[in-house]
Amino acid sequence: MTLLVFRNPTTGTAQAKEFEGNIRIGTAAENELKLPEGLGVAPYHAVISRSELYGVSVLLDVADEAASTRVNGYPVVQLSSLRHRDRLEFGQAQVEFWEMTVQRLQPNSHLVGKRCLVCYENFAPDEDILICPRCQAPHHKDCWFQISTCSRYGCGYPVQKSLQRSLATYMRFEELDEKSDAVKQKQLCLAGNPRDRSPFKAGDEIARCPNCDTPFHIPCFFGLQHCSNCGYDVASLMRSVFAPQKQAQIIVLARP
Repeated sequence: MTLLVFRNPTTGTAQAKEFEGNIRIGTAAENELKLPEGLGVAPYHAVISRSELYGVSVLLDVADEAASTRVNGYPVVQLSSLRHRDRLEFGQAQVEFWEMTVQRLQPNSHLVGKRCLVCYENFAPDEDILICPRCQAPHHKDCWFQISTCSRYGCGYPVQKSLQRSLATYMRFEELDEKSDAVKQKQLCLAGNPRDRSPFKAGDEIARCPNCDTPFHIPCFFGLQHCSNCGYDVASLMRSVFAPQKQAQIIVLARP
């Protein structure tokens, strides 16, 4: 599920708008995300869509020159690619872009009883799931964190690369070569999975614990509750980055 989260400076509340494909933003009633007047937002300010060629979300500024648009503080000159948790400014209105989000499955959800394409288990109420931003295929949270690309045939959404981009400000990722200490010292991944019985080798991609710098295979680290070496709370990190409801009380606006 892809969200835009608007935090209203007047009321102090946060509202999230779900969308697939394109979404129009502005003060006019025709916009899917209608922002309040009085914040320097144009009636038709911007459009967010997904590039079929490159598979990324892009922001198209359609406002006149009097209305400013920024991404992470930088002015947008007509077009800008977007990444998970980018901060968007339309005039004085601040919106956060959430490309993928963890959501708790409600008992009345239409997904209950449907099958995850990774583990082939049915979805059950109160399970955490993620929905592919490209094809909308639902996955168990733990399954999503383990796969390299979306499990739906023909989709190809780069799950691991997107996760790494989203977490790059919190931790370090690297590709090992023959000169890497982890290779020369024949270190093992401490996650305890069957693949971890062999030492790291050149070409492996690893994640390092933000607290103790211990190396792990990237999917292994994403699947941990706590770092096997220092006890760092990995699960809380993943929730803070991918669960907007943990950030603040958010009202999810229904699709029109």
